[in-house]
Amino acid sequence: MNLGSDQNIEHLTSAALHLEVSHLAFVASLTWFVWDWLLTLSCEIDVIWRRRITLGSFLYLVNALVCIASIGIRVPVHFDINTPINLCPVLFEIATVLQSVQISILQCVLALRTYAVYSCSKLVLVPLLALNATSFALSMGKNVRPIARVIYQVNSLSVPYNGCILPPYYRDWPPCVLLLAFELAVGVLMLARLVKTATRCCSLARVEYIVYRDGLIEFFGLYTTLVIIWS
Repeated sequence: MNLGSDQNIEHLTSAALHLEVSHLAFVASLTWFVWDWLLTLSCEIDVIWRRRITLGSFLYLVNALVCIASIGIRVPVHFDINTPINLCPVLFEIATVLQSVQISILQCVLALRTYAVYSCSKLVLVPLLALNATSFALSMGKNVRPIARVIYQVNSLSVPYNGCILPPYYRDWPPCVLLLAFELAVGVLMLARLVKTATRCCSLARVEYIVYRDGLIEFFGLYTTLVIIWS
């Protein structure tokens, strides 16, 4: 990208000046992540690492590894490390792919949870997995490409920052629409089960109500996270 014009310099200067807030948010989220992980580490070792690997534990471990790798990719950006300009596109490609993988894994977990609360109905599982797989495939095809035109290498002589500025996570309309369709489908299915179970009056219904309620809360938590990522 040509940095010679005044408009480009102005945009990059504004971005660099606002990076401090991004740094603070990154450090805060990283601290929270490590603290929460340490609190549950002993339980995780007993439940996950010392037992036979299942589909659920496999998805959990893959998601954890992807999350750690994604954080590692962002470290050179948030801590003002002097990154060579030829590495900026590579960092961006890896970061966007990891984010696509992480979102897909979380959707798989939501699909399996919805599948379980609907008595293992394949009519529920297959459409959700199809939406997830199609959205993931489209997003990967859109992100894995030459992207040097959206990578900024900032010169410390012109703005108070030296390194890569990675653009926000980008998704084109087709995968975005499919992703939204998945989220709405899971939300409607979980809400339907929640309303149906809440009308019963027995101890089993109470347990089911808690499961469906937590599933709905998890759905809205993921949806809020995705909105923040897109913004």
